Amino acid sequence: MKIKFVLVIVVVFLGSFPLLGAQASAHSDPKLEVTERALLQQLKPEIIASLNMIFKEKYSKFDREQILSINERVTANMKNEKARPVDAIHGTQYFEIRISLRRPDGRTVEMDLWNDTVDARYHLVGYRIY
Repeated sequence: MKIKFVLVIVVVFLGSFPLLGAQASAHSDPKLEVTERALLQQLKPEIIASLNMIFKEKYSKFDREQILSINERVTANMKNEKARPVDAIHGTQYFEIRISLRRPDGRTVEMDLWNDTVDARYHLVGYRIY
């Protein structure tokens, strides 16, 4: 429930402000920076588990993490009877979060995390390495 509250706050702020890395401290609103850090802290277990799986390593290191985008999706709405094929039975909405982080070797990893499961926990849907 706490992560949903944090997500709602982040979504409200995202409409007006661009997100830059927390390391850069370039947010014009200190509340937005704190909210981004709070959400990243909540997502850290999933981020680390995803990195361990992607790079097949036991301990993953990264820095310069930032949220690139948060999209709210709807599984069904009143105007369209066709539902999206997800398992989001916890409600008709779910979130897609794209996170970017830098590895010690300089590579950048972007991860797409969604919470469209029954328990509303985030899981890795896709990733890109640059």
